[in-house]
Amino acid sequence: MSNDMDGFLRPRYLLRFSSRAKEDLKHHVRAQLAAAGFQVDLDGLKTEVIDVPSFLVVSAPRELLEREAVHQGYVKAHLALQPHVPGQGAGKIEFEMSSSGWLQGYEGYASPDFWLPCERAQLLHGCLEQVPADVDELKSLQAMATSTVASTTLSEMEEEGPL
Repeated sequence: MSNDMDGFLRPRYLLRFSSRAKEDLKHHVRAQLAAAGFQVDLDGLKTEVIDVPSFLVVSAPRELLEREAVHQGYVKAHLALQPHVPGQGAGKIEFEMSSSGWLQGYEGYASPDFWLPCERAQLLHGCLEQVPADVDELKSLQAMATSTVASTTLSEMEEEGPL
C-alpha cells in the first residue's frame, strides 16, 4: 500500500500485460487510467527488455475510493445516529460524501484506518471496473497490431526467398 500525504494507505493493483500486448495498447491503458483519476505508482512498461512481463502498479486516492463506496452502498458507523443496541457504539448508515462536517461524523473518519484493508482492495477493484473502455479505440489498436504482425511476417518471408 502507498501513503497519501494525510497518511491514508492507498491500495495498489498490479496490472500485468501479456507478452503479445503492443506498446500502443499499453500506453492507451495507462492514459485511460490516469484520465479516470488513478495514480500509476510503478510503470513497468519497458521491462520486457529485461525479460520481465510489462506491468503497471495502479492506486487510487481516497476520494475516488469513497465515491465508489457511495456507489456500492457501503455502511459505516456515524455519530449522529442512535446506537442499534445500547452500549455498542454508533449506529450505521450508508456512506455519503455530502459535506465535510458530515464526513467527520463517521466514527474514525480522520484515521488512516477508517477503511479496512479488505474494503480498500474491494473499492479499488470496483473503481477499476468503472473505467470506460473506448471500444472503437481498442479495435483500431488491435487492427494496427494485426496489420503490423501481418506486414512483418510478409517481409520476413520475402527476405527468405522463394520456397
